Amino acid sequence: MKIREIIEYINTFANEKYQYPWDNTGLQVGDPDSDITGILVCLDCLEDVVDEAIKNNCNLIISHHPMLFSGVKRISDDYKSNLIKKLIRNDITVYSSHTAFDVCESGMNNYVASALGLKNIRPLDDLSDMKCFFTACVDIADLPRTEDMLREMNVEYNIFESGTKAVVDGVTFRSLFGKISSKLAKISSDASITSSGISSTTSPVGLGIIGELPEKRPASELTWELKKIFECTTLRASRNYKDKKVKTIAVCTGSGSDYLKASMRMGADMYICADLKWNDFLTCEESGLAAVCPTHFESEKSFISIMASKLKEFNASLSILKSKSEDVESFL
Repeated sequence: MKIREIIEYINTFANEKYQYPWDNTGLQVGDPDSDITGILVCLDCLEDVVDEAIKNNCNLIISHHPMLFSGVKRISDDYKSNLIKKLIRNDITVYSSHTAFDVCESGMNNYVASALGLKNIRPLDDLSDMKCFFTACVDIADLPRTEDMLREMNVEYNIFESGTKAVVDGVTFRSLFGKISSKLAKISSDASITSSGISSTTSPVGLGIIGELPEKRPASELTWELKKIFECTTLRASRNYKDKKVKTIAVCTGSGSDYLKASMRMGADMYICADLKWNDFLTCEESGLAAVCPTHFESEKSFISIMASKLKEFNASLSILKSKSEDVESFL
């Protein structure tokens, strides 16, 4: 089986087109046309993970967090450069499924919601459920590269040729419009692109979720359940959780400070996320919202087991390993 087939399968439930514009979900390094020898699933592609892949003859690493978030300007002797060189020398491909996985039904937010028994699930951030219509004008000579880019981005489009120019009418997710514009500018400095409206899709998609318990429960009782769900021994919590009863719960696994106010606005009694700062806890104190925070790793490590299970469902004969790499954050 080719690596490309695995990537195509992942896109059936965590499609890259749903990623946020600041993200870099997708192929990071390697050759998708290679035959698979083994798959290693991890949260972050770190050096110990690459060594683990080499030791176990895995030539495909599937990580949650993108190994490359921003452009690499040079390959030298730093950590990231050496990691890339090691991957290339050992013919290892890295594919990352980040926000595309976060927003899908199989993602970690829904995993937590299901474990808690939440109902009436909807996203905290539904901006990416809006489709954006756009029109682009490119030189005929740049049309082949433009079409390759649009297909890669899963864009629906039609082309109308007129003399030396081609007009592209397309529709894509609003969250991807900026990325498409940037890619088009790299293809041709003369190209132009304009947005011409939005249209709602049938299924809301976005980071974070909010839902309701069947009945109110003490927050102190829920924290014990959350320790089991996140497989952790310690949680950070706002001090107002002790005497609070909870019915509406918001969840954003990973760094969730950006959606603290959205959870308040949507009526959450409790917000579960990682990486809240001191001022965020002051906001919780002032608003009456109870916050509970595992570490970033603990909140998202279920990605490893969820992705491994999905891949086994696809092809039971695949050699799929769950990385043993540990949290980079420690409590002494």
